[in-house]
Amino acid sequence: MKSLKFRYLLFYIFLSFEIYSQSYTVYPVAPKVNQADTFFGEIVDDRYRTLETQNEETRKWIISQEKLLTQYKKKELKLFSSIYNYLYSYNYSNYKPLIKKGKNFYFFKYQDFYSSPSLYRQATYLGNSSLIINPQQFATENEILNITNFEVSSNENYLAFALSESGKDWRTIKIRDNEKAKFLDDEIQWVKYSNIKWFKDNFFYWKYDKPKEGYELLEKVKNQKLFCHKINTPQENDTCIFEIPEKELSHSEFELTSDEKYLILYTFKRNERLWEKTILYKNLETNSQFETLLSYPDKKTEYSIIDNIDNKFYILTNYHSKNYKIISYDVNTKDTTEIISENDYLLEQAGIIAHKIIAVYYKDGKFKLNIFDLKGNNLFEKSFNTGYQLSGFQGNNNDTETTFFVSSFYFPADVYKLNLIELSTKLLSEKQITYNYDNFETQFIKYPSKDGTLIPMYLTYKTGTDLQSGNNPVLLFGYGGFGLSLYPHYDAGYLMFINSGGILAAPQIRGGGELGSEWHDAGRKLNKQNTFDDFISAAEYLIHTNVTNPNKIAINGGSTGGLSVGACLTQRPDLFKTAVIEMGVLDMLRYDKYGIAYIHHQEYGSVSDSVEFFNLLKYSPLHNIKVGTKYPATLVITAENDDRVQPFHSYKFIAKLQELSITTNPYLLYLQKKSGHYGPSTLEGKLNVSAFKYSFIFSQLKMKLQKL
Repeated sequence: MKSLKFRYLLFYIFLSFEIYSQSYTVYPVAPKVNQADTFFGEIVDDRYRTLETQNEETRKWIISQEKLLTQYKKKELKLFSSIYNYLYSYNYSNYKPLIKKGKNFYFFKYQDFYSSPSLYRQATYLGNSSLIINPQQFATENEILNITNFEVSSNENYLAFALSESGKDWRTIKIRDNEKAKFLDDEIQWVKYSNIKWFKDNFFYWKYDKPKEGYELLEKVKNQKLFCHKINTPQENDTCIFEIPEKELSHSEFELTSDEKYLILYTFKRNERLWEKTILYKNLETNSQFETLLSYPDKKTEYSIIDNIDNKFYILTNYHSKNYKIISYDVNTKDTTEIISENDYLLEQAGIIAHKIIAVYYKDGKFKLNIFDLKGNNLFEKSFNTGYQLSGFQGNNNDTETTFFVSSFYFPADVYKLNLIELSTKLLSEKQITYNYDNFETQFIKYPSKDGTLIPMYLTYKTGTDLQSGNNPVLLFGYGGFGLSLYPHYDAGYLMFINSGGILAAPQIRGGGELGSEWHDAGRKLNKQNTFDDFISAAEYLIHTNVTNPNKIAINGGSTGGLSVGACLTQRPDLFKTAVIEMGVLDMLRYDKYGIAYIHHQEYGSVSDSVEFFNLLKYSPLHNIKVGTKYPATLVITAENDDRVQPFHSYKFIAKLQELSITTNPYLLYLQKKSGHYGPSTLEGKLNVSAFKYSFIFSQLKMKLQKL
């Protein structure tokens, strides 16, 4: 502790020289406590612990941060209004791809500027639509409700939908009677991280214990239970189907086969440093007990049931196949058969519609669509250009066709119809855009990381951009976690940035799933530093190849991508001009103390393990802010109702950055009101935060806004 006090003394000496030599922003003084924790003999200071709770001191500090943000916006963000209008013009929020459920098609659309999206339905691809659910009709005063997910019963008589209040992860499920066009009195509460699956006139859902009043966003969620609800009955009469006996460090997921015959459970339990996985199945027709399909330790192996056809489970797996393959398992004979072998492409997505297997493959920036019969014979193949993303393909064996979507970084999705009888595709609806997207292009490259591993990266820019000017503005963003893949996706801000002379750089860093499960494993737990090395190496590569320079690089990421940005910001502040962290996981020693974050031990590790603790401490962004270091201008965005990555991560990080950095660069906190992990639900809210984010980036990189 003596050495820590000495470093703080040096900091204030250095700070005095800075005050004399340049103008200095006076930041709000954060409430501090004399708090330190000891882990395996290591004393760790946590003086900002009080910011984890919403006490009076914390509220006053937040109000002061909001005032500072407003002052900065008025003084520095001269382009805010122009950027806001730009984003509004090209956001295409009311253009949503159709979601097929049964015989009808559904989509979300904003009714007005200040509401969350409403759910619409239409009978045919190009038919007239009708409003069926406006979530605000269930809201109380000053409350914003958002439909997070919905499911239609197989006979389409009922539609169950989950409502989130002002962005919270807690859900309330309600039911619409489609035949009578009215809502039932049924209300299912304390639902979290749950899908909805219908079985006749019943549906399954996950429920947790009701938290203590006032601690709904902080208290650890406990006692995950799978219930079955029968319509027109109270929730207290629901049947508990499955309960996890271990109260913590365990969780489960469920699915239902499309014929509603089998209920599938995926259970996860921590055993020392490994997570043991078990797949169970239950025959709903015979109401049998759960049987074990597979039980195995989490050693880079994954199994996922695609569907059941004639008592055969079709399973996507990477067992001895890093790029994944499809096998079948006969429930009666217990025989396993390989249906589709692994190939050079990553099998990114698989489904069964009309007794045909739809396989979406990915390799080196390109998607490919294949259709197989149930024996694995290839019936159809179609390739797509570099920089285009392929998604969609919802349906079941009662369908003969489905829809899919093609999008990129600079244009929203086109909707296509896939006919599974004729094996043909047809463009259904083109994006209604007012600019020529042929003026932009994406190239796919690979660059070496610190250890020599080649990392894929998308570079998107306006055609004719001089890629060796050494002065191009660059927006470098990434994710790198949970095996999730970063693929091209439209954002009006991306379009605006590249049209104004910028280059959008999207590296597929380790921890993601772009190159299969091994790529994920190479960037999690004790390998997490690889994720940050990959992101840092992307910036170094762009500088080394004379694409840009450190004064022209902005870095951005959200959630675990926010962790990546925070870690790289603290490890290599010399490489970047500015950083925007959105809902970032920044305190790696206390990330698992609240909500359901303890299930992320399999991704990050736990402080209860000595090896994992020292690994977490080594890269935790909060704990690696150094006294007297000049950090890049930083905007930290969080949400008051984020119970997935609680806002205290952002509070503690920005408080420490404001106190310890000696530079005059701005360090700002943007708190989104009535918002959760995915930001505001209203169009107005989304535009406001996006406009602030891009105004901040444009200001720091000294960019001029160019019209399309």
